[in-house]
Formats: sequence, structure tokens, C-alpha cells
Amino acid sequence: AEGVDEGGVNEDEFTFKVEIVKQAISNLPKGYQTVVNLFLIEGISQEEIGRILGIKHSTVRTQYFKAKLAILKEIQKINGYER
Repeated sequence: AEGVDEGGVNEDEFTFKVEIVKQAISNLPKGYQTVVNLFLIEGISQEEIGRILGIKHSTVRTQYFKAKLAILKEIQKINGYER
């Protein structure tokens, strides 16, 4: 089928879902965005993120937790309109 890769993944649907997550991340406060990007995208440990940003590890953990909840909430909100 057109738009489906060799693994059976619909590229349009995948791209749509990635865009939802990117939009949800862009709606976060800047500090949360930074933590999410460094942890999830760059693969940097929370301890190292704390050192890089000059904040406590507990602050990184809290910001990541709150960011994750906000992202999930945004995804759930948008899921009602999912293709």
C-alpha cells in the first residue's frame, strides 16, 4: 500500500503522531522543553542535565515528570481528533 514502509508503518500516521508530540513539547515552559529534549532526544542522564543547567537533580526530575504529564494530557486532548 502507498505510504506504508517495509515494516508496515503508515508514514502519514507516524508523521501525524510525531507532530502531535512536537506540538505538545513546544507548548511546555522553556525549562521543561530543555529537560525533555536533553533527556529524551539527546539521551543525557538527569544527573548530567542538572550539572549542565546548574540545577538540582531533584528539579530536573520534577520538571521531567510535570512535562511528561503535560505532554500526555495534550496528546489525549488531540487524540479525539486523531485520524
